[in-house]
Amino acid sequence: MVEETLASMDATSKESALDYIEILNLQAAISFRTVHHLSTWIGERIHNRIIVNYIAGRGALDRAVEIGREQNNKAAQARAEQHIGDWHLLFGRRSAAAVHYKRAQRLAQEADITLFDKPRRLPGFVNVTNPGRASTPNGGHVNYVRTRFDIDRQGRARNVTILEVNPAGKTRLAQEARVQLRGTRFRPRFEGGKAVESKGVEIRFVFPHAEARGAQGATS
Repeated sequence: MVEETLASMDATSKESALDYIEILNLQAAISFRTVHHLSTWIGERIHNRIIVNYIAGRGALDRAVEIGREQNNKAAQARAEQHIGDWHLLFGRRSAAAVHYKRAQRLAQEADITLFDKPRRLPGFVNVTNPGRASTPNGGHVNYVRTRFDIDRQGRARNVTILEVNPAGKTRLAQEARVQLRGTRFRPRFEGGKAVESKGVEIRFVFPHAEARGAQGATS
């Protein structure tokens, strides 16, 4: 579906270039989710599918950089380089991520836009509006956990504090929120071109079901 959409668009057209980049970002997001899901499986066929999806995701992000360059759009280039940095950080390649973040910062300055003023929860290839504020089932009660924590320069959550659990006393929800935070990577905030620690970041994890299945989180 994504490939068909890309095939029907003209990346050389200034009017459609940004839409083309958004579809490429969606392809990267799908590829990352697939790699992340398959990484828990075992077998040669699974390994091959992981490689294929990894290459597809990274290729989509590289193509987004090329389109921004072809269109001489510094802002688009900056965001595309930032996304490649995110890609590397998600796979634990901090040094490679730093290279692309540095490029993104330089391009962002040239485009007079701000990209690294706040830490961001990853993956963030596709913009999502408040995923943790989804409507509650049947308009009823919502289960959630409010957390506060610091984010170190490597994008890991530290010093986690549980601020609120709803319903009160649901310790299982609090434990699940801690587990999710341990597995979450953040793009750190940057000052003066260097990653810095962020303190007092808050996220509310929403659990659509009392069993704490399929939780979502959003900054609030």
